[in-house]
Amino acid sequence: MEEQRPPRILVVDDEGPLLHSLRRAVVARGFAVDTAADGQQAWERIRQQRYDLVVTDLHMPNMDGPELLRRIYARGIATRVVVITGHASLDAAVDCLRKGAMDFLVKPFEVETFLESVTRALERQLPPATGIEPDWEAVGRELRLTPRQREVLAAFYETGRSNRELAKDFSLSPHTIKSHLKVAFLRAGVNTRSQLLQKLRGFGP
Repeated sequence: MEEQRPPRILVVDDEGPLLHSLRRAVVARGFAVDTAADGQQAWERIRQQRYDLVVTDLHMPNMDGPELLRRIYARGIATRVVVITGHASLDAAVDCLRKGAMDFLVKPFEVETFLESVTRALERQLPPATGIEPDWEAVGRELRLTPRQREVLAAFYETGRSNRELAKDFSLSPHTIKSHLKVAFLRAGVNTRSQLLQKLRGFGP
């Protein structure tokens, strides 16, 4: 019987100490790991080696995280992705989730939190083709949403805007927008934006 190989992970970050710490943590869990100091170096590795998971920072020299993700998905490369970001780039992280990333980590974070995210990502199936719009009719039926609740949820998914920004778009109060989204959160059985976006990606055609 062929021995099952350990998952292979690529960790990408331009902060040397953090990269070293994350590599040590992954190796200690028995995973195979490569590292890259920026997106360009990561892209060269991805072109030569299959990875079960890519963990990448968003802000890096030479090639940033969003561009790396764009290339991965444009080439149809089958891998899971977790992104690392700072508080100032939460919108960019949410946008990566809409495009196919499975999770995001906000700096600073504990190594154990990182390992939990890695484990969750590896336990999930590889994502379907990205860039596919959810079937909003199916979403509405499954979550029992009103037409307006479905419209607000679709706008949230497509733009990642805040409740206040969505309120201006729909000429509603931020409280009303929050109420519409709360229904979606409750009926989808999720607690965070990232979980909701992951749930919605399961409604692709």
